Amino acid sequence: MKQELPVNGKAAFHGLARGSVNMVDMDNDGLLDIVSAGYLANEGALFIYWNNGDGTFSESPQYFRGSYDGACVPADLDGDGYNDILVSGFSSNKGSNAKSVFVYRNNGDRTFAMLKDSECGFEGVDGSTPDIADVNHDGLADILLGGHGSEHEITTWLYLNKGGMTFEPVGAYYSDPFGKQWSFARVSHGNNHLIDVDNDGYLDAWNMGWAQSTVCTRGCASLLYRNVSATTGIAANVAPSVPAGLKAQYNKDAKKVTLSWNASTDDITPQASLRYNVYLRNKNTGEIFMAVPSSLKTGRLAVGAIMGEIATTSYSVSVPDDDVNYEWGVQAIDNGKMASAWATGVFNPKTSGVSKKETGAVKVYGHNGAVNYDIAGDAGETTLLVYNTAAALMARVQAKGSGSISLTPGTYIVTARPTHGTVKTVKVVL
Repeated sequence: MKQELPVNGKAAFHGLARGSVNMVDMDNDGLLDIVSAGYLANEGALFIYWNNGDGTFSESPQYFRGSYDGACVPADLDGDGYNDILVSGFSSNKGSNAKSVFVYRNNGDRTFAMLKDSECGFEGVDGSTPDIADVNHDGLADILLGGHGSEHEITTWLYLNKGGMTFEPVGAYYSDPFGKQWSFARVSHGNNHLIDVDNDGYLDAWNMGWAQSTVCTRGCASLLYRNVSATTGIAANVAPSVPAGLKAQYNKDAKKVTLSWNASTDDITPQASLRYNVYLRNKNTGEIFMAVPSSLKTGRLAVGAIMGEIATTSYSVSVPDDDVNYEWGVQAIDNGKMASAWATGVFNPKTSGVSKKETGAVKVYGHNGAVNYDIAGDAGETTLLVYNTAAALMARVQAKGSGSISLTPGTYIVTARPTHGTVKTVKVVL
């Protein structure tokens, strides 16, 4: 195994210390990109490396303020289907060695807009390892983090997502509006996890690290908090719908199979924010590949920290051109870390081969303030469903050929369902 994959065709990754790294699809092209942050040249630095799909990466030309003694955590915080980045730790954001918590909002075009901690409602901290998931079942991803604050002593915060990239701190040691059931011990420089340990549909909380609390006499703590939201009338999380419309197309020249499916729905998580997990199993040998560890029997995720999930409704993977039956499956994952049951299918490369030419091709894109479409003749009549980021249906059009749909400026999710061809879901920013 080669020690380093090239960046921009030749250069190595930037060396960093006292930071974190995540492998996650940041541009929804089906490939895992790299987001890393840490100490570099007397300040906090952050880098994004775009996966080129050929074993190389290209470094983003955008300059990012980063952090060290903290973390960078990708998550879809605004429900538009693209991963944003939460950054915490010492940073040059507000001066030398300033404590910060801020967000880079993903614009969907490989650029990001920085939102300062004051805009989002955060208090700057160092020593945090946040976890992000929907705690109160409103469809929005919330933030749990512990750290040494810029204004308060060591504290654990739960930031509830109020929409519009604003967050409300609750349950912190110094601000406890919900009573003792929502107060957390003061924990820093450890780990925070949101995970449903008792499988009741509510995410519980795990805190570990240096402690400033009566629960620990040695300066450290490991604590598990049970989510009792049911007592306040908050409904339990429900798994997303099982994906439908499974298709497997094998490209004999590239020796790759493209797995595709229709977008799932959820009771509360916006459709654009749903993520997917796939597996592929050789039915002769039992050898299996899976993007995120999960039970094939129940669909329950086997990990609390999810990385490598799929942001789109298709996934390509290399398989040999053999006369072998492959079983594959796909499940949907919501913002509350709950996964659906598996939808499964079978294909054989010898009998499922397709040429490189795509049939039923549909192209959807934004241009001149409208959603534009180009539909190949062999696709037949195509249903175009246009949703806003809150998953509300804004337009439904039966289309052929080329045309456009006029909409007000904003971000939209467009699902194209051709009579013949693969269902496609894309994001369009006007």
